[in-house]
Amino acid sequence: MFKSIVQMVIMAMFICSCAVNPDQPVSPIQQPEPSLFDYSYKGCEILLQRATAQLDRNRDILVASFVNADNLNESSTFGRAIADYCITYFVSQGYKLSEIKLRDNLLVKQDAGEFMLSRNLKNILLNHNVHAVVVGTYSIGSDNVYITAKIVNPVDGIIISAVDYKIKMTRDVRKMLGIAG
Repeated sequence: MFKSIVQMVIMAMFICSCAVNPDQPVSPIQQPEPSLFDYSYKGCEILLQRATAQLDRNRDILVASFVNADNLNESSTFGRAIADYCITYFVSQGYKLSEIKLRDNLLVKQDAGEFMLSRNLKNILLNHNVHAVVVGTYSIGSDNVYITAKIVNPVDGIIISAVDYKIKMTRDVRKMLGIAG
């Protein structure tokens, strides 16, 4: 019996020694930093949730490369990658996407900093049964890249959905943007 009591006391001491000391902070579990994929997929998910018009899964959607908001003639590896991640997300959700590479002469730029679709591009989109275009810009900050993505009706230019989000400026993001350091 004495042996059983000693074992119980030792067991109780062991259990008590495992208790958390309230004076010592508990270290949080390290969560991995979200990737560009995670941010892009979440942005696209929100775009679809906020859509003011139903997107037809049987008609094509076009995704254009995202461009630098300070220079709409400029994209980058970053802008093309974000567009590709959007394509991946939309396809994974059952949407039909067109692989049409846009040439510079198909876009008309406004002074206000937004793209307008030229008449030539509108004809191409109609011939390919495109009913929505995903466009986006990115603005480069010191610690983050700020992204605006929109789904636009190619016929009338009406914005169907829009989302803003930011991505932390990492070494990979700097490299994709062509920024040294």
